[in-house]
Amino acid sequence: SYSFCTLLGHVVIEMFGRNDQLVELLCLIGIATCFQVAFLLSSDGGEREVLRGIGTAEFREGLEAIINVSEEKLSASRNHKRTSRSKKEKPKKKTKVTTDDLEQELQNALTIADDANEKLSHIQKKHLEEEITFATNTVDKLMYEIKNFDTHNNPPFASPQFNPPPLRHVKNNLNLLIGISTVNRKKQNYLYGTVSNIMERVSEEEKKAIKIIIMNGNVPATDHEDVLKVREDFKKEIQSGLIVIKEHKEPYPQLKNTDELTLRWGDTKDRVYWRSKQVLDVSSLMNFASEYPEYGYFLMLEDDVKVAESFPTAIRTWTDEHLSSRTDWLVGSFYNPWKVKDMEVIPNYNFFGVIGQLFRIHDLPHVTDYLLKNFDESPLDWLFVDYLTKYNKSMIAHSPSLFQHLGVVSSLANKVQPSRAAVFDEFPLKH
Repeated sequence: SYSFCTLLGHVVIEMFGRNDQLVELLCLIGIATCFQVAFLLSSDGGEREVLRGIGTAEFREGLEAIINVSEEKLSASRNHKRTSRSKKEKPKKKTKVTTDDLEQELQNALTIADDANEKLSHIQKKHLEEEITFATNTVDKLMYEIKNFDTHNNPPFASPQFNPPPLRHVKNNLNLLIGISTVNRKKQNYLYGTVSNIMERVSEEEKKAIKIIIMNGNVPATDHEDVLKVREDFKKEIQSGLIVIKEHKEPYPQLKNTDELTLRWGDTKDRVYWRSKQVLDVSSLMNFASEYPEYGYFLMLEDDVKVAESFPTAIRTWTDEHLSSRTDWLVGSFYNPWKVKDMEVIPNYNFFGVIGQLFRIHDLPHVTDYLLKNFDESPLDWLFVDYLTKYNKSMIAHSPSLFQHLGVVSSLANKVQPSRAAVFDEFPLKH
């Protein structure tokens, strides 16, 4: 727009000479054009680049420069006119601009204008397509809910099960199945540190009663650097069955055609792919965990946490005392990024990640079924919120938290997640 205004200025001066009103008009046109381009650039999160690669900050600086230059030229023009009239001096000879120069500048400006119009049309079309897609998906989801409302005539899922009999006949039962879903991160991995921390914090007695499943979400599996380290340094634990590493030989068939993914919540296709794969990874982990019903309970962890000492004993003691006889809960939350009271029922919308979330193993098939049928509808957290609400299940907090989130770098590019437990007790059995 600055180049265009400069060109227009040459044309005006050549045709009409210096004129205060025309100069003012030129300034206003320049400023208005800049604001129009600024509106264009801010209309889409993915299109915030100036047409020739200038960033938003530079564009604002350019806009301020145009205003300053325009004001200076306007002021200079007025002063020059007053001085010329008072002293009756002849104006200084201007640098001659040829017609060819003007025609070339005009052609350049028209090219820029055409590019801008084409880009504006593309952005408007993209916005319209996203709005139509969002509306269509919303209608589809509502139709799906209505269709499956009568669970007797059209059951969408397997019937939920109830609690197993309390394991009170087993003295000092510490059985606990632990699951970690992980993918390689470009900037920093945490898995090896998390596994090492678990091995340091659990007792030998607890190691005999627990099993750790690591779900490697990378294809090929060798792309995960930390899984290779775990295989190398924890050979004994893997051979004994304490650590089990599950891997995929092929990508998920649901993700082979990204054009078929449901675009919702204003997410880009890349982000929808990332969160859909996360749901499928967690579903695969839960599905595999359901093959070990003898452990009774399944604890979900992320791959970037610090654990409390003897956390399996603390979890089983608390769960057997407070939850084993109840049927209204789905999740026991042992990680809470906000202050909560022990045994407090947490609102469903506060479901936060899968750090320290405890499930009964017999509930896993039903949960997995729901996640798989809605894997691309919403982020993982939101799907759990929907599930809790749909089936009227509770999430009950253990306080203080037995896990602390350490990771900052997400597996999604340019995403950070620096959440922390509000209260973390590293030594719960010493109180």
